[in-house]
Amino acid sequence: SLKKNPWEAIYTYLRTDCQRCHVGVKGRNRRGDFRGMGCAACHIPYNNAGLYEGADETVKRDETGHAMVHTIQSSREVKVVANG
Repeated sequence: SLKKNPWEAIYTYLRTDCQRCHVGVKGRNRRGDFRGMGCAACHIPYNNAGLYEGADETVKRDETGHAMVHTIQSSREVKVVANG
């Protein structure tokens, strides 16, 4: 019960507000909405424009839909402003 353990509210919030879209649905591939599904939704960084910023010269830098870098992150410092 939330009255007894109010910190458990985060699980309801994550399940209904965050994971509903970010884990189960891939981004819409438009500005501010580039992301992967599942684990990649949180652990693969994308920028607002969906453009690659890493060192791999084989990835087109003017083509949208790419992860920001080829790195899986255990936790993510927010590099992208939410909602564009």
